[in-house]
Amino acid sequence: MILKLITLIKRNIMNIQTPEPWDIKKGDYKRDFSETNRFLRQQERNRKIRQTILLAGSVTLLFGILYGIFYIMTE
Repeated sequence: MILKLITLIKRNIMNIQTPEPWDIKKGDYKRDFSETNRFLRQQERNRKIRQTILLAGSVTLLFGILYGIFYIMTE
């Protein structure tokens, strides 16, 4: 851990940009791809939840307004 911190400080001081090489045999590209898919699925799930809540709220508001109008008209 300390060695990694020292190398990170050296890279920042010397402004060296050396990314860690990918090892295709270990399946690094698969891990990255699966994390991206997981993020996109979570984003899609959040969007659907927001849409459902918005639709439910809109329908509830509409029926509430209609109920209020009909209640006032009956008196």
